[in-house]
Amino acid sequence: MKSYEYILLKLLNAQLTKNNKILTADIFVKTVLQLSDSDWWNLIKLAQNHSVLSIIAENEVFIDNCNHAQKEYIFDEANKVVMRNYRLLWLASKYQKILNDAGIDSVLIKGFATAIYYDVPEVRKSGDIDILITDKNKVDKAIYVLLSKGLKYVDKQHSSHHIELVNDRGITVELHQTLAEHFDNKYMDNQLQDIVKEYKEHKASISFLGNTLYIPSDGYNAFSLIVHMLQHYLRAGFGLKLLCDWVVFWNRTISDTEKEQFIYQVKQLHMETFVSAITSVCVRYFGLSKEKVSFMMNEKEDKTLLNAIIMDIIEAEEFGYSDKNRMVVLRDSKINSLIREFHHQMVINYPKMSHYIVLWPILWVCTLLVFLRNNKKVRHTNTFHILKNASKRSQIRKRMEV
Repeated sequence: MKSYEYILLKLLNAQLTKNNKILTADIFVKTVLQLSDSDWWNLIKLAQNHSVLSIIAENEVFIDNCNHAQKEYIFDEANKVVMRNYRLLWLASKYQKILNDAGIDSVLIKGFATAIYYDVPEVRKSGDIDILITDKNKVDKAIYVLLSKGLKYVDKQHSSHHIELVNDRGITVELHQTLAEHFDNKYMDNQLQDIVKEYKEHKASISFLGNTLYIPSDGYNAFSLIVHMLQHYLRAGFGLKLLCDWVVFWNRTISDTEKEQFIYQVKQLHMETFVSAITSVCVRYFGLSKEKVSFMMNEKEDKTLLNAIIMDIIEAEEFGYSDKNRMVVLRDSKINSLIREFHHQMVINYPKMSHYIVLWPILWVCTLLVFLRNNKKVRHTNTFHILKNASKRSQIRKRMEV
C-alpha cells in the first residue's frame, strides 16, 4: 500500500467515526511528514476518483497539511458536490411525490437514502437519483407519468434492471424494477425478485431540509446496499465510497428485528461470506464498530484476504473506472468459467432475444464481436490483458464464495 493510500484510509476512518485521535499516532504523523507535494496531489486525486474527497474536505489534519492551491481545489470540488446534492434532494422528493400522487409506490435507494446517515449528508457525493418501483407491473406507468412531467428517455440505455430518464438540466433518474442486473444464477435472480416485492411493506418516511423522502426500512436498505456492492464487484469493481456508506449505516443503533430481516435476505442469496468479508474490511480499515456488526462476521479473520480486498477496491476507484483492463471477475481461472461469463454477458446484452435458444449462436457471435471491438476502439486495450485481470480477481472472488 502506498503512503498516500494509507493516509486516505486513516482520514476516512477519522471522519466517519468522528475520532481524530487516530491521526495523532506516531506512524501516521511520520508518514504524513514523509509525503511530498506530489504525494498530496496523488492523495487528493485518489480521494476524488473514489468520490470521497468531499467527505474529508473539512478534516483539519488533512487541510492543515495542504498548500494554498490544494486547499482551493479541495473546497471548490467539495462545494460542487454540496450544491449538486441540494438539487438532487429537491428533485428526488419532487419525483417521489409525483409518483405517489399517481398511485405508484416507490422507495429511494442509494443516494440520499444513504447520505442521511452521514453527519453532514450533503458531503456524500451522488451522481443521479435512484428510485425503486416496488410493483414492477407499474414501471411502465411510472415512466409515462415522469415523461409527462418533462423528463425524457436517455438515448442509450445502459442496463436491463432500470430505465434511465433525464431532465432538462441533465440529471438522470434511474427507475429500478429490481436491485441489480441479472446474475449468472437464476436462483439468485428469482430470490431477488421475491425480496423486491417486500419493499412496499418495509419503507420509512424521512424529512430532510423540508423535503420528504421514502426510503427502505433499515434491514431492506442494508440489503440494497450490499447487493449494489456485489453487482459492481462482479463487474469492474467498486470504490471506497460504498465502504464509507456501509460504515455510517451500521455504526448507528439498529433494532434486532431489522438485523434479522437483513440476515434472512442475505442467506436467501447465499451472500454470507461476501457480507462478512466486506464488513470485516470496514471494521479493520474504517472504524466500523465490531460490536455492532459481529452478528454478520465470521469468527476467524483472514487478514490476507482483507488486504487483498481493500487493495482491489483502492485499485478499482469508483466502479472500476481506473483501469481499462478491468471488466468482470470470473468464478475461477478455468475455461468453463469464461464460457459461463460470456454467456451471461450475452443474456445481459440481449435480454429479450436470449429467451430463444435457437438464436444463441447468433447472439454469441454478436457479443464476441462487440467485446473485441470495444476492447480495441473504446478501451484501447487487448483481450489478453482483460482476461488476465479477470483471472487475477477471480482468486479473491473464490475466497469470498460469490
